[in-house]
Amino acid sequence: MQQEFTRALFETFRKTILDFCGIAIPDDSRSELERKIRERMTQTGFSDFYSYHVHIAGREAGEDELRKFIESITNNETYFFREPAHFRVLKSHIVPELLRKKKERRIRVWSAGCSTGEEAYTIAISLFETRMLLGDFDIEVLATDIDRNALTIAQLGNFGRNSFRAIDPSYLNTYFRIPDQRLMDYRIIDERIRAITRFEYLNLFDDHYPDYLHDIDVIFFRNVSIYFPKDKIQSVNRRLSEVLNESGYLFLGSSETLHHNFGHLDLVDYDGVFLYQKKTGTEEKTKKTIAPSLHESKRHHRPASPKEIAKPQTPRSASSRTKPEAPPSLDQVFAMYKDGAYAQILALWDMHADGLEPKIPFLILKAFIYIGQEDFDLARKTCDAMMALDALNAEVYFLSGLVDYHAGQFAAATEKLKKALFLKKDLAMAHYYLASVYRQSGKTDDARREFRNTIKILEHKQDTSVSFLAQGYSSDYLINACKQYLK
Repeated sequence: MQQEFTRALFETFRKTILDFCGIAIPDDSRSELERKIRERMTQTGFSDFYSYHVHIAGREAGEDELRKFIESITNNETYFFREPAHFRVLKSHIVPELLRKKKERRIRVWSAGCSTGEEAYTIAISLFETRMLLGDFDIEVLATDIDRNALTIAQLGNFGRNSFRAIDPSYLNTYFRIPDQRLMDYRIIDERIRAITRFEYLNLFDDHYPDYLHDIDVIFFRNVSIYFPKDKIQSVNRRLSEVLNESGYLFLGSSETLHHNFGHLDLVDYDGVFLYQKKTGTEEKTKKTIAPSLHESKRHHRPASPKEIAKPQTPRSASSRTKPEAPPSLDQVFAMYKDGAYAQILALWDMHADGLEPKIPFLILKAFIYIGQEDFDLARKTCDAMMALDALNAEVYFLSGLVDYHAGQFAAATEKLKKALFLKKDLAMAHYYLASVYRQSGKTDDARREFRNTIKILEHKQDTSVSFLAQGYSSDYLINACKQYLK
């Protein structure tokens, strides 16, 4: 009689997987996980789940088998020049800027979670071509993954038709050769590109990273953290920021960028491509979120620059105070917000709270700052203040749900996001974060439904508030992020 794969066994195995490599197995993958475990048990001679789990959890003797098991459940689907805008920005902006700042003409890029190597070789091709344009500089592409089978494929550099689905023919003809005229669908990477690319095994959640992972200028960490819960994402985000050079950059998959804004790095925008940069003092600042200038109406005063607002005021005599200083406009405060002047914004609120109109947009901005600082108590108090002003405001319920989402309180977040959608069914960002809550909770079907709802609303331009509530991300960017999740 076949042993039952109980709920308790499912929880035991998925905790072991989560602890080892950060991958969160959703509830609806229980039967698939059982199938994979049974396959490995057959191959290794184990007859029951308990003894197999004791073996893989034993670290010393079982860690090799645990790695092989992890390899059996990971998805290595990738291809050359995936999200081509990233490589355009790398060539046209990032590398020229880094070379201007660096004393030595060397660029080191890490492909973290490189799978079968297509991303790493695409990076190497991009850098090789940039060197032909900018003059000689040293190139090193470091590529790591937890899947040893994938690394073997990457090192061989032999790829089939599926890997070339998005590649320009000029690259195909220049940087690949056909090993056998009878196998026209297969190509081998050019030795010039292979020579500047190094593949190594690495578990991103190991206690210590190897010595070669230092002095990194750019990290590509794309479509890897989609498998991680928030605490694991935050942990690895910090580790990645620590190995980056000052002024270095982190590229993420378009569906992941929204979930990596933890304050370790600054969010920047190059021609519509959002990525993160390590800047002087980033760790001392709170999370910097790009926000647009909205609410063009209700400008009551002359716009002042952020410097004018932030400039210290000299003491005035009693007679000079007869004309009170006018409160700043929303545009002025948003300009400061984009510059990361959060403490000054909060100080301005204390000075001009009564004169800031309309109040709810200012309070939303204030709540965003507290969320970035992970001061969820103050963020909730700010939401309560907004609720007192307008108890039927959908955006206020959305923001309250967003606080709970970032605090990891998914049940409360779900309830508030649903209330926001009851009040305003086409609130795109409520659909987006409800999808994110469902995904984090393992409710894949519900998550996919809400991602599709988000796309439908944004493609029809129904939600005019999306730019503000998405903190600067364009509708096209969010649509692409949702589509990445739906693949």
